[in-house]
Amino acid sequence: MAPSATRRSPRYGGGSQRRWLRRRAGCCGARHEHLERVPVGGSRRHLVIDLDGDVVAVARRILGWRLGSRFGGEATEVVLTEVEAYKGDQDPASHAYRGRTERNGAMFGPPGTLYVYRSYGIHWCMNVVVGDVGVAHAILLRAGIPLVGSTVMERRRGRTDHVCDGPGKLGAALGVTGAHDGTSLVDGPIRLTPGRLPDGYTIEATPRIGISRATDLRWRFVAVPVTG
Repeated sequence: MAPSATRRSPRYGGGSQRRWLRRRAGCCGARHEHLERVPVGGSRRHLVIDLDGDVVAVARRILGWRLGSRFGGEATEVVLTEVEAYKGDQDPASHAYRGRTERNGAMFGPPGTLYVYRSYGIHWCMNVVVGDVGVAHAILLRAGIPLVGSTVMERRRGRTDHVCDGPGKLGAALGVTGAHDGTSLVDGPIRLTPGRLPDGYTIEATPRIGISRATDLRWRFVAVPVTG
């Protein structure tokens, strides 16, 4: 679960993708009608059920879902556009490959648990726990497109481009810290809700990046604009 890589994530939150969103739906703080939110049925149980499955299948499924936070009256929200799946003790690249530790304990919790770790002593990176309690399957949330609170995210990041196009950047933009490790993405301070990708996007599966083991597995899923 290493967030750094020689290849950049797509430039979500800046560049052509952000201009495309603004042309179609106005500024990022407005309501985006084309980014339809899928009803959850009002039941937190339904969201947990959606996350209780094979981690690779769930990783692909949650592209287009919303990830948001609210701190001090400031709401922020993105649509997820890049994720990576990690399969616990079956996956040499997983933090849980060698078992439970004080650092990775949240990974062994129920589906919908937020696992936060610090990368290189600088960046807070977010993962959603998937599957049965104890299996430690998780999805690294790598990138998103700003939907709500873009000015707040830009202030937190100290820049107006490349706001959310990397796992550490995404965590910083949403105000996430290690204090949120182990909290619930269902009813905690950081929340994950079902949604759909914008029209004109497709999903590509690629090898995971920034890792040195199990590099052949195509468990990185990226939403990219359809060209042509």
